[in-house]
Amino acid sequence: MIPLVLVGLFALGAWFTHEAWSSPVNEEAALPPRRWRMVQEFLHRAGLHDVTPRDFVLFSVAAGGLAGLASQLITGWPLVSIVVAGLGAGLPFLWYASLEEGRRAHVQAELADAMGLLRDSIRAGGDVAQGLVSLATYGPALLKPEFQRAVQLMAHGSTLRDALLGMRERLADPVFDTCVATLLLNERLGSPQLTPVLSELAQAVRDELRVQADLRAQRTRVVASARLIAAIPLVLLVAVRAISPHYLDLFDSVEGQLILGACAASVVIGYQAMRFTSRLPVEQRVLVQ
Repeated sequence: MIPLVLVGLFALGAWFTHEAWSSPVNEEAALPPRRWRMVQEFLHRAGLHDVTPRDFVLFSVAAGGLAGLASQLITGWPLVSIVVAGLGAGLPFLWYASLEEGRRAHVQAELADAMGLLRDSIRAGGDVAQGLVSLATYGPALLKPEFQRAVQLMAHGSTLRDALLGMRERLADPVFDTCVATLLLNERLGSPQLTPVLSELAQAVRDELRVQADLRAQRTRVVASARLIAAIPLVLLVAVRAISPHYLDLFDSVEGQLILGACAASVVIGYQAMRFTSRLPVEQRVLVQ
């Protein structure tokens, strides 16, 4: 009986494999859901190009589990450990969100420089493809690997359009979305006004970055204050627990743990409110599907 079951499972697996390789894939069905696409764009902007949304979510869940386990070993309060586990699960997002904000400004600054270099290359008599080759060699440090990737794709048979669209998805930046739309429109229509458009676009990006730099400096002070205020209760609680454990016996009951959980939730809500009120305006991507 068991050999027959194994043979049947093998045949079923072979059939599924055949169907997967031979059936055409619907492009609309192959697109990730909107919520996963938003996570994927966030990871790209944070520089995590090789991390899938599923891996990031699993990593966050694992971080939350480790944080909850550590809290349970230190405090012995199950309800508080559940709250700590939730906070630990959100820490990877908060960490990479802070990195994403700084990296976005850096990428946009380098995009302005790259558009200036591309403009000079086209003005010297080259085309867009030759300009990408120059950027792959002499371009800004952070974007140079992306231009090199685009040049390699074209060297292996990809069109300029496919290379630009692939780079657009990896950067997931509205400024580069506009730049790609401009380059693709020029490729289709052959307008002689490409270099003035690139100059104006680069100048507009630099002007916006100067304004955002002032706003980011003010936001940094607000966020630092919020982190300090949010960390003080946790540090005091851990210190008292380590120095005089019996002083906190009141919180060993279910009611005490509920009070601690409510306090932790209020701290988190207050911290997020301070971050929300000091957030910078983010330009949305409107030139992609």
